[in-house]
Amino acid sequence: MAKGRAPRKKLTGQQWELAIADELRAELARRRILQKDVMAVWRVSDHSYVSRRMNGNQPMTLGEVMTLCDYLDVDAADMISRAKSNVSGPPQEMIASVA
Repeated sequence: MAKGRAPRKKLTGQQWELAIADELRAELARRRILQKDVMAVWRVSDHSYVSRRMNGNQPMTLGEVMTLCDYLDVDAADMISRAKSNVSGPPQEMIASVA
């Protein structure tokens, strides 16, 4: 590890899913994009389909994440990086070292 760098956060799959959904939801809210707009982007007619993914009850597919990033004109790597940096709590390696 480089001198002076903080340890990298290691997230579980579920933490990734929730963090990405949180960041996408925040970006949609900042732009005042409605759920019906996301329905149109994803070409679905069931609002609960979008709701379940946005609230983290159902994970988004990679295709859904990429489609939303394209729609928002946001680089997917930047979106994922922001999602990871917004995860609260100690890095997983710190938890493992205490256990």
